[in-house]
Amino acid sequence: MLRSAALVVVLLLCRVDGLLDKLRPRTPSPVLFCPAQLSVGDDYGDFFTRLEEEYGHSVTCADLRRTDWLRLAPSIATPNYWQGTLTPQPVLDFYFEALDRAIDRLQGDYPEGKINVVAHSLGGWIARAYLAERCPKAFVDRVATFTSLGTPHVPPPPDSLFSGFEQTRGLLTYVNDKYPGAYLPGVTYTSVLGVGVKGALPWQVSEDDAATPSAIESLVGFASYLPLSGRGEDLGDGIVPESIGILPGSEPIFLPGVKHADFLPSFPRSVRLDELTWYGSADVVPKWVSALA
Repeated sequence: MLRSAALVVVLLLCRVDGLLDKLRPRTPSPVLFCPAQLSVGDDYGDFFTRLEEEYGHSVTCADLRRTDWLRLAPSIATPNYWQGTLTPQPVLDFYFEALDRAIDRLQGDYPEGKINVVAHSLGGWIARAYLAERCPKAFVDRVATFTSLGTPHVPPPPDSLFSGFEQTRGLLTYVNDKYPGAYLPGVTYTSVLGVGVKGALPWQVSEDDAATPSAIESLVGFASYLPLSGRGEDLGDGIVPESIGILPGSEPIFLPGVKHADFLPSFPRSVRLDELTWYGSADVVPKWVSALA
């Protein structure tokens, strides 16, 4: 009888402790951030500040310098480039090294607990490759969520006119062949994609709209979507079309009216496009930030 009573007490205490755990305020986990092509951490200053001050997520960005991107150039002179068979290592070693340095800092500041990986544009599939074949296992085991913002996750379909000249010259095909979909077990994957721009050619836009920013955005969207997906008239964020922006196995979040970025990468510093609403805008972050741990 006493043993039964003691067992009941223990079970009740465990239940109470579990309820208390749910009531305790959650401490937001830190973020490892992977920038877009030709981009560096300085391009995302306001966005990082927003994540940290408004949502409590400390951000550590891949330690890239603008000139690091020049290290892509030598690959153009290789047979693999022209054959479309490039591989992340050594082509992306400069980016992987920047992530190595970022992880060293992150591990020092936060030696325990969960980690969120957030990536913008091309940084999404680079992060997928890095986590699968370069990142220390001890760190990978801490990754709880992977959130991509406007990432082209899959290469053009085989029946596309551009399937033979994939823009990444084989890198994206390599990543999808070796590490397809939501590849890492135990990681919650989320694909966030703006659907604010429908691609269109000038004669597909009415005369009344021809000189408006939306017409220009539609033309840029068409030019970007066509080689990426084989369909220039797709809907997307102005750079990445909907048809390739969702990683298979991930939770999709579609954001009407949201554009790819609020800056144009350039040397020595990027050109701001502050009038654009993008993934890091104040009224957009609340629509996807709950995906983070």
